[in-house]
Amino acid sequence: MEIFRFYEGPPLDRVGWFHGPWLTVWHMLEGRVVVRAENEEVVAKRGEWLMRKPVPRFQDFSEDARILSVHVVARSRHNAALWQGPALVMFPNDPELEEGVEGIRDTRFIQSMRRKGELNPSRFSCELETYLAYREAALRFFYLLLRRLGTAGITFDAPEIHDERVRESLRALLRDPDFSQPFSREALAADYGLSPSRFGRLWQRELGMTPNQFWETQKLEYVQDLLQNTETPIKEICYQSGFAYLSQFSLWFKRLTGESPRAYRKRYAGNE
Repeated sequence: MEIFRFYEGPPLDRVGWFHGPWLTVWHMLEGRVVVRAENEEVVAKRGEWLMRKPVPRFQDFSEDARILSVHVVARSRHNAALWQGPALVMFPNDPELEEGVEGIRDTRFIQSMRRKGELNPSRFSCELETYLAYREAALRFFYLLLRRLGTAGITFDAPEIHDERVRESLRALLRDPDFSQPFSREALAADYGLSPSRFGRLWQRELGMTPNQFWETQKLEYVQDLLQNTETPIKEICYQSGFAYLSQFSLWFKRLTGESPRAYRKRYAGNE
């Protein structure tokens, strides 16, 4: 697990639909927010904590809202672990979580990072001792966070898959994916001796999605990562993600996120 964003202040993107590829933790410092995701809706007010799985959500913050926002990425290539459970959970005032966040905020690493206007700890460098102190505080926070999420039914686990062909094909898609190449459900199904339609039905039954939908979700996460955390030109990201034309890439990205790649990068250049 790793923190990809540590931000405190007013949410500059106050209202709209967004697709975040990582687990998000919000502590409402002031104001309120209404969030909808996967047919769930919650209202979080001052002092409360709201946690969201990596799914599209609609958010509507009040004008006076201020938040502490922590984006957490968790990856597992060996057992296909994914976030399982409800899309949204909310907790009341939580002294332990507040203490955990304070422990991160008080590290020299985060203080230096914020002075330089950086929001992404994974892109910030410093001497080893300072970084290790930050990692120790972050691991403490992760432990508390996972414990809270577990009580609400959210876990980071390998999905319970009964069909071995679905389990192995999922692992195959997670191992070193090459998004520059077209995805072929037919070729993947043939690797496991199945017709494409039968293969798709098995995936739908076991995972609630088709192989194509899973591949597209993974590709979107890859693209969002590049847009947020690198300076790779958008045209190069377009080619790396398998599109021949920038217009096709932009239409695909906007269909899934509601905004263009350029607007998405600008939003994350320094804002929540």
